[in-house]
Amino acid sequence: MSIGQKTMASCIAFLVTIGSGLWLTNSGKPYNTAIFTVHKLIALAAAVLMAFFMFSLLKTTKLGVVTISVVVSILSVAALFISGALLSIGNAPYHLAKAVHVIASAVAVASTALSVYLLLTRK
Repeated sequence: MSIGQKTMASCIAFLVTIGSGLWLTNSGKPYNTAIFTVHKLIALAAAVLMAFFMFSLLKTTKLGVVTISVVVSILSVAALFISGALLSIGNAPYHLAKAVHVIASAVAVASTALSVYLLLTRK
């Protein structure tokens, strides 16, 4: 798979994850099991695909802004998985877990987009 294909596959997986997350939110509580399962599996696949892609590109990159951006991406995706789990089991205050999930989503999209841009345009 070329870099362009990996980038496109990762972007599509993230967009489908966001779409299924919005669908899940709009379906109301209790969460629909089928939508919830699809959302979790697509999110996991997107995270793994992007991790392989970024780490393969990082091998040839010097430490700097790119590395920081990748670390922020990793931490925000971890926050997404944790807050998503807390939302699904309902043990945490809903509004706090929801706020963390929304903020981590925005940070993940921004930092991942920056990471991909920096990795693909490096000189």
